[in-house]
Amino acid sequence: MLLRNPLHSLPSHFNYQWERRNDISDHTQQAPWDAWIKWRDRYFDTELDGWTAMLDVWLNETALVESTSTTSTTATIKLIIPFELLSNPQTGLAIVGKIREG
Repeated sequence: MLLRNPLHSLPSHFNYQWERRNDISDHTQQAPWDAWIKWRDRYFDTELDGWTAMLDVWLNETALVESTSTTSTTATIKLIIPFELLSNPQTGLAIVGKIREG
């Protein structure tokens, strides 16, 4: 499971929403600081609760990977990969090594 720290994912989520509302291409601009502060102050607790609930489901339930009318395939999480470490030049290769180990 690739997991992003909410310290980074919540501002990114806000920026994405801001770009969509303003008809701006995805992941090309950063929202104004004052818009972020207003959103953060209003929605932070709710958004963090949602992030936590999603993580709880992923960690405590078997994930449905594929389903057809006759079969279904499930998987359990065997490795949690911090996105920030995977994308970091100093730690990314070590994380790739852990993925290869299975």
